[in-house]
Amino acid sequence: MAAPSLEEAVSDFVKGNDDSTVQTTVNELLDDKLKLIDIVEHLGPHLTSVENVTRCRGTQFLAEIVHTVPYDQFNAKEVDLLSNFFCDRLKDHHSVIPHVLYALETLSSVECLSDEAALKICQCVNKDIHVQSLPQRDRGLYYHLIDNFLNHHLTALQPLGPEFVYAFIQSMDGEMDPRNLTLVFNVVPKIIDSFSIGAYVEELFEVTSCYFPINFTPPPNDPYGIKSEDLVLALRRCLAASPKFTEFCLPLLIEKMSSDIMAAKEDAFLTLCACAGPYGFSGLKEYISSLWACIKQEVLARLSETVTEAALSGLTAIVGEMSKALTNTSGQHDPLDDYLHEIFQDCKQLLCGSDNQLTPPTGHLLQSVASASDKVCANVINFAVPILLEQFENTTLILQKRNLIDVILQLIKISKSFTYFEPGVNPVLAFKDQLLVLFYSLLEHQAYMLRCSALSGLTGIASLQGSEGEATTDDEMLNMLNKFLHLCLHDTESNVRTEAMTAISFCSNQFPDLVIQHTLPVVFKLFANFPAAMEIESAPTQVEPDYKLLLDVLASVSLKLKIIQQTVPIILEDFEKKSCHSVKEEKMFQESEFCLKCLHNIINVTCDNEQNVAFYNQRLVKKLLQCAVRQSVKSYEIDNEIIILDTKTLQSIGRIFRVITCSSSTQNAIEAVSWVSNVCLGQEKSLFGLENKFHPLEISSRTRQTCLIMILSSILVSAPKQVVIPEVKDLLDKLMTMAIECSDHATRLASAKCAAGIINKMQLGGNLDSIIDEYYQKLLAVIKNDLRGNALLVWSWIAKALVIRSHKMAPQFTDLLLLFLEDKNLARQAADSFYIIMNEFEDVMTPAQHANIKILYRQRIFIQTSGRLVEAFNKTKPEQKQFYLTALSYLLRFLPKQILSTELPLLLPMLIQSLQQDEIGLQLSTMNTLYDMIHDSPKLLCQYLDSLMPQLLMLSKYKPSMNVRMAAVQCLGVMSTLPRVSIMPYYKTVTLGLIPGLDDHKRLVRKEVVKARNEWFLLETIDATS
Repeated sequence: MAAPSLEEAVSDFVKGNDDSTVQTTVNELLDDKLKLIDIVEHLGPHLTSVENVTRCRGTQFLAEIVHTVPYDQFNAKEVDLLSNFFCDRLKDHHSVIPHVLYALETLSSVECLSDEAALKICQCVNKDIHVQSLPQRDRGLYYHLIDNFLNHHLTALQPLGPEFVYAFIQSMDGEMDPRNLTLVFNVVPKIIDSFSIGAYVEELFEVTSCYFPINFTPPPNDPYGIKSEDLVLALRRCLAASPKFTEFCLPLLIEKMSSDIMAAKEDAFLTLCACAGPYGFSGLKEYISSLWACIKQEVLARLSETVTEAALSGLTAIVGEMSKALTNTSGQHDPLDDYLHEIFQDCKQLLCGSDNQLTPPTGHLLQSVASASDKVCANVINFAVPILLEQFENTTLILQKRNLIDVILQLIKISKSFTYFEPGVNPVLAFKDQLLVLFYSLLEHQAYMLRCSALSGLTGIASLQGSEGEATTDDEMLNMLNKFLHLCLHDTESNVRTEAMTAISFCSNQFPDLVIQHTLPVVFKLFANFPAAMEIESAPTQVEPDYKLLLDVLASVSLKLKIIQQTVPIILEDFEKKSCHSVKEEKMFQESEFCLKCLHNIINVTCDNEQNVAFYNQRLVKKLLQCAVRQSVKSYEIDNEIIILDTKTLQSIGRIFRVITCSSSTQNAIEAVSWVSNVCLGQEKSLFGLENKFHPLEISSRTRQTCLIMILSSILVSAPKQVVIPEVKDLLDKLMTMAIECSDHATRLASAKCAAGIINKMQLGGNLDSIIDEYYQKLLAVIKNDLRGNALLVWSWIAKALVIRSHKMAPQFTDLLLLFLEDKNLARQAADSFYIIMNEFEDVMTPAQHANIKILYRQRIFIQTSGRLVEAFNKTKPEQKQFYLTALSYLLRFLPKQILSTELPLLLPMLIQSLQQDEIGLQLSTMNTLYDMIHDSPKLLCQYLDSLMPQLLMLSKYKPSMNVRMAAVQCLGVMSTLPRVSIMPYYKTVTLGLIPGLDDHKRLVRKEVVKARNEWFLLETIDATS
């Protein structure tokens, strides 16, 4: 019964009636209803037909089956039969060959193909096919076939030797398609590694190097994803694959190095870098002088930064290879010395010449040579440093002095990357005394740039290693530290002070004991006596340090725990003294802010060390909190506000607590959360030494106490997810009550954020669902009374907590927000709730705070709500439409661009309507989206220019808001990038319509107007030139 069915399938395919019969036949093969031999037998008449078309279709039928059947379904006998059959078909009419190659390429990947069959296929293909006469697809099949054989049947092919190499050379000769070249460049190195190419070295190089340098620009929207860089790197691997290419490749590279085309030059130098190692010194030695001349010329010309960098990399590669291959032993002559002598002579002439502009590029040449090896680095330093020092003394030009010093600094830096023949003996140490004298003298120079260079030089000397550790003595380091500190505190130039602080930071990291013994006492004394210690007569070239500068110095040295343990308590103590003053004392208030910023900077830099974080938890967090709590209790008797209880100060303390808690180990976080929870619930008395006076989560408490929720919450919401908050239900209940009923807005907001942050990280199961349901009902009830605004604020934050963790109850919260858009009392706040949900805030529910955030949550809420927003917008009253538009604009603002572009066709008309609403936030959000659309969806936007242009021109004169005017003008300016045929009709309308903006009373608006009009004027200029 199977035969007639198969005969019919074959006949339908051969006649061109039904190509799907291939899949039907394959299915029967896989179900064991047919055997491969049956198919071949039924194809017999078609394969032996005198009609070329019939033989072609018959061969195609079998080839398609071979390609479609999974590889593991073939057995060795079948594969052998098929390979013999298709090899015989290679002698057939040219129309049959593509299908034969298609089948053979498939068989080359089958695991049970024997080596003998692979050898026969390879021989037949190379004998019977002229590859370059085939279409691109078929040539690609040939290259794939060869690549598969090289990967899986190499030993079978190797006996072919030069015959195989020559055949492949012929096959690739003249190949132009980048898709096939990618395959060819992958095969060539394998052939070079696996076959003797001696007889055909030049031929193989010629057919490969003819593509150098690659000049390929992929077409727009290239479906194959072939990049020019991929081809360049693949060809470079081919050229570097054999040292036998040396005599052909290096002359080619030298020729391209002299080209006028920058891309060709860069490619030549980078190819030299790749070839230097494989070619070795024996291949390079004949060309090193010519290569040096090309490299020197390019570096001195400085026509292109990327080409110069490539040339310098080539020089390093050449010298490195020579240094690796040659050593001056047993009295033998070392050609490396001759080459370095040639380089040094040229560099000396350039350094000692009259053209000072050549000093930097000459320095780059010396640095590249020095980077080659430790031996070469020592030679370069011994040659260059005396000349550089001599030239420094001979010149009076500050810029030239700076250039010479920079070369020395770079050589010092490079010298530290080697270990040298004698461990610890850095060649720079031979000139240490001379360099120290020079750098110390420059610290007093009137040119600030030289003072900066001197500081870098001293730091470099201090970082050198001698034979027994550091190369500098304690006395030398102490002298340096004193100089650094003096410049930190007294130099008139901020650049010098910054560089000096960098130097002190280095010393603090490398020599902490010296800093503790000698630097800290000086700073502490100034700090303790400030400002009295500063009231002395200063030199005209000096400034006296202010309070912030002293704090910056303390921050710069606070890198090691032993130093932090001394600096942080001092800063904290000073903050305590200042924080008990009134906020009306501006100087005290500012200095207290400086203290907190200094502590924040120290913690940010050092919180990656667990011991440091443990110290901060024990000494800093509790001390700051203790100070705040005591002041909150004391201030019952004081009328004016206290600095430490000011909102700005509490926010700064909260930032410090967040960094510490986020960086804490799980154990430290558990301890911190436990006692903070007790503090919030009024159960922690030992910390403050107070008896029943501090109740931050009681409605009856004064604002001076409840405001501390801002800093307490920063610990509770920043702990790792696995940290369980004790008595979390009681804590949440109090937070909810505060968030709804407290009269202070800052406290309400902090309570709502804290409750949301806790809910976001609570573990699934347990009582989480019941807690959410309870608060859902409670808030819903409150929204109906006078505290509806407060309740909606809490609702918004809990909705965010649930949405970003994709909790099952999240839709219930967001659905009600959509309903509230119809409530005239809550609509505006409900619309703003979508901003809360979509935006990321630094103080709660961030990835750094270990928040429970699911990927794509923004896309999910957009999909859930956008359709309903549009539907409700179309049905609602005119006065309510702006709130739907506001909510939609927030959803779009934070949506990834890839998703945004697919949704815009439906939503763009609504966005244009939102520009007509007299709502500043909505207008700004919409224009921000439009600005991105102009780049991402220009064709779509062009359909609405008639509506957009007048509206944006009107908003460019919108008096109530400068930001709206600026955003409108920016949108108009970037619209000049839209397709010219669409925007040219608006040329006069826009250029004339923006004229009033030239007289805008805000400079920033005038600046944007000028920029936008210039963009439009360029359109007419381009038309005139074209």
